[in-house]
Amino acid sequence: MAASLAVLCIFLFLGVAAQSVGLYVFAIALPAWFALSKRSVPADMAKISSTLGLLFLGLWVLFPLANVVAFFSEVPSLAASSYFREWPQNRAAPLSSRLSSAWLASGVSLLVVGVLIRARVARSVTVDDMHLQESPQGFRVFLRALVAGTLVWTLALCVQHFTGMSFHAKSAALLPEHQMSNGLFRVFGFYGHPLSVAGVGLALFSFLWFLTWGFAEAHTPLDGGRVQPSPLRNPLALFPKSPPWVSFLALAAASVAAFLAVVMSGGRTALGVAVLVALVLPFSVRLTGAAKKLRYAGVLLTGFAFFGLVFSSGIASRIAAAIQNASSGVAENRVHFWEVYLRMIADAPALGHGHYWIEKGLRETYYNALGFGSLEEKFNAHNIYLEVFANIGAVGAGLALFFVVMLVRTLRQLSVQAVTHGPRLFFRGLRAAIVANFLHALTQNVFFDSNVLLPYLALFWALFWFGATQAPFAGGAEGDLSKASPSQY
Repeated sequence: MAASLAVLCIFLFLGVAAQSVGLYVFAIALPAWFALSKRSVPADMAKISSTLGLLFLGLWVLFPLANVVAFFSEVPSLAASSYFREWPQNRAAPLSSRLSSAWLASGVSLLVVGVLIRARVARSVTVDDMHLQESPQGFRVFLRALVAGTLVWTLALCVQHFTGMSFHAKSAALLPEHQMSNGLFRVFGFYGHPLSVAGVGLALFSFLWFLTWGFAEAHTPLDGGRVQPSPLRNPLALFPKSPPWVSFLALAAASVAAFLAVVMSGGRTALGVAVLVALVLPFSVRLTGAAKKLRYAGVLLTGFAFFGLVFSSGIASRIAAAIQNASSGVAENRVHFWEVYLRMIADAPALGHGHYWIEKGLRETYYNALGFGSLEEKFNAHNIYLEVFANIGAVGAGLALFFVVMLVRTLRQLSVQAVTHGPRLFFRGLRAAIVANFLHALTQNVFFDSNVLLPYLALFWALFWFGATQAPFAGGAEGDLSKASPSQY
């Protein structure tokens, strides 16, 4: 299973098609076959898997449901006199969702996994049978692959940033419009837009930056410094037989590489959030003694380094242009996007307009009615919260918030019951990555971008399998590390 999840890391940095194939094969199908055929998942995991599946499907179905409701409801609006909803010849089109098909596939897969767990491993064993479980060494294998993949991806982005080379078959070079004021290019990688790079880079930076300091936390001496932790007991020790600083620097290097990806993308909001993450996350872990001094030194050094990188790159001029426009009273197009969506929300505050109808002409009708018809770019809200309220209304947004909170709570339950510390650290890192892009979502529809959502799904499935295969079997005390052998760490 560890090898399959390690291969998955290669696909995270490619286009949507490759990301999807990697998710289905290396994050869902192969790990499920391994875990279930080895009977390494306790029966209690069936409930968690089924709960997660229902929450996934609940989130996905909110959007097509809003399309149907909007079609049959008469909502007085600014566009009512010039826009008429007509069910398309493609009858299934309005039943689509803003969340990708990979989200739907993950929800269905979780339900299937829950059924298979009940059918194949409904049995009770004791903690003495831990040898059936996936070794925590697999956790290290996955993280080593993620670190290596992040470094190689950033190196490829550097080539594109300095040369303008395109990685897509449609053209050999990026267009001049993607060149920043310093002559360097906003990077696309294998994605469709630089802001996809910004979203993925921010997610990986937040995740790896937390794990960097999580390693320091797990390596902090215990009992007032009298007990020195063994590298074998630190799940984040990527190279447990090497000195601890090797693993710490490997995680830190991958974090810096992911931050560089954000810088080279030219995403201003993503950069601001990344700087905030860089300064805050080191204080989210418990450190003592010399490790605490390392935290302050690390924050100081990374702060200087990051700001130096920012002001030596073209993104500084993009920030300056935004500030100059704001001070002179010139609104960016994004402000007009928000005005349009706020009016749309005011017209259908409870149930929304349905994303299908918004994209099929309703949005453009609002732009024209509000006097923004001359804009070449009549885009979406560029704010996921406005987008969600316009799509599914306050009722749908409230349900979406409930589903997200329950998802996080269930993932936490999965991680804290594990017999090793690895899934708990993994969950905290993933939570940091989710919060980071929820902040980024103030100016982007981040989680509606499949290029960004798929890496999150990959991390979710990795956490699910590591948590499931390290969950305690019936008959053993949950989380009782004293009853497991040192190799389980």
